[in-house]
Amino acid sequence: MPHIDWPLRNGRPCVQVILTLAQGGQPMVRHLLADTGAGSLLSGFEFILDEDDCLLSGGNPLQPITLGGAYTGSFPVYLVPVQVPQ
Repeated sequence: MPHIDWPLRNGRPCVQVILTLAQGGQPMVRHLLADTGAGSLLSGFEFILDEDDCLLSGGNPLQPITLGGAYTGSFPVYLVPVQVPQ
């Protein structure tokens, strides 16, 4: 995979992703804040998105995950198709 320099937004690294709407509507562009200390290669999730975005893009629900760090509690998990333009 080629090296990519991600842009800064408000002084923080971010990643642009594109979510495709399940109903065939316009794709949704989201700018996600990159948290390089969020977890290991074996972490249980890769992106944190708004649940409405997951549902609008036809995300398939998986088993909820329990977090115990900065965010604590049980959270829903969705398998969502995501495009990374870079």
